[in-house]
This record gives sequence, structure tokens and C-alpha cells, in this order.
Amino acid sequence: MHPEPDRLRLAGARPGRVGDDEPRHGEAGTFTERIAALEKRLLVDALQATGGNQAAAARQLGMSYHRFRYFARKHALVGEARDDGARPPQR
Repeated sequence: MHPEPDRLRLAGARPGRVGDDEPRHGEAGTFTERIAALEKRLLVDALQATGGNQAAAARQLGMSYHRFRYFARKHALVGEARDDGARPPQR
């Protein structure tokens, strides 16, 4: 038998609803908004730590370069231009 959701407790948590005693750190927004903000913060921190080197930032975060680029574009941290500075071919 599984405990009811309002009776679940995290290790060391006081009795009550899940997360009642967890600090909020002044964050507001939906779960999705907060996850997006965390993703962006991790990307920005990794880029700053690597001097803007996207490949090194990807390695630091334990993801492929292409996955890193996906998230960087998602959060508008990089443009669509190629990394080598070359322009995409004209159509």
C-alpha cells in the first residue's frame, strides 16, 4: 500500500504536506517557468565558466554539443549563425 500524497515526506522533513517546510527562495511561477529559468541559469553559468566556449560548456554540463545548442537556442542565448562566423548559404 502506498502512502497518500499528502502524507509523503522527504527525508528529514517535518510532518505535513510535501514541500511545506522547503524554502521558496523568492521564486514565483509555474513549475514549467521555474524549470526553464533553472535551465537558462545552468547554461549561462557554464558559458561564463568556460569563457563562452560552447563545446566546453556542454562538456561541463555532461551533454553533447548539439543538445547544448538546442537549449541555448531555446533560451535565446545564441543565434542561428554558425559558430565559425561563416554565413549560412544564400538560397
